[in-house]
Amino acid sequence: MVESKSVGTLIQLQKKDRPQGLYVDRGVVSPKLGKSFSACSLASGLNFGSTKAMPEAAGAVAAAAVADRLHGSKEDRKLAIVLVGLPARGKTFTAVKLTRYLRWLGHETKHFNVGKYRRLKHGANQSADFFRPDNQEGIEARNEVAALAMEDMIDWMHGGGQVGIFDATNSTRKRRYMLMKMAEGNCKIIFLETICNDRNIIERNVRLKIQQSPDYADQPDYEAGLQDFLERLTNYEKVCLRASAGRLIYQND
Repeated sequence: MVESKSVGTLIQLQKKDRPQGLYVDRGVVSPKLGKSFSACSLASGLNFGSTKAMPEAAGAVAAAAVADRLHGSKEDRKLAIVLVGLPARGKTFTAVKLTRYLRWLGHETKHFNVGKYRRLKHGANQSADFFRPDNQEGIEARNEVAALAMEDMIDWMHGGGQVGIFDATNSTRKRRYMLMKMAEGNCKIIFLETICNDRNIIERNVRLKIQQSPDYADQPDYEAGLQDFLERLTNYEKVCLRASAGRLIYQND
């Protein structure tokens, strides 16, 4: 066990508990894994007047160090790091930090953002209805672009890439199972779950999403964009399940 004040504690899980997992604890009491996202449902009652800044990426650096150890510094291995988590929890922020740090460590690393694939194929003006859990057409469309992104990642790995960062919510077991099946025979796969219960951070992330995301570039009304995104977030909260099985790196707040 290695301890750091800025990063937290890296704990090698016992083989009987999680044979291929590592837990990244940033100094908070660790909840039991395998619960639903209901405890993290914060779409209502958020205060968008907060100015609290984004926290340092210590957790992302710790996760990158763990991934480096799993990947191996010299062996010709392929590794997919699949982000898991609700919207506005810092997945893309973490993915960017991971990509930079792993490149610095010497690994050929690339960030694959599934949202970009969705916008290219279906446009950037999809409303919250597109993300409803009962919208079968929307589910199929989102799974399709996720598969396209994963295929591109695998093709890139076959061309010499080493570590792919797969950036999406990946919040259902069915989606994660699909990605694991696609990875078989092509690369190792681990899941990096980002969980944030800090309302100030979530509020700031939501504001940045409305201001900077291509999804709302053509939306002149900030309040309308905000309402749409909160509805999207609620849709995800209805079906999101924690990544409780398989290979896991867990980052809290």
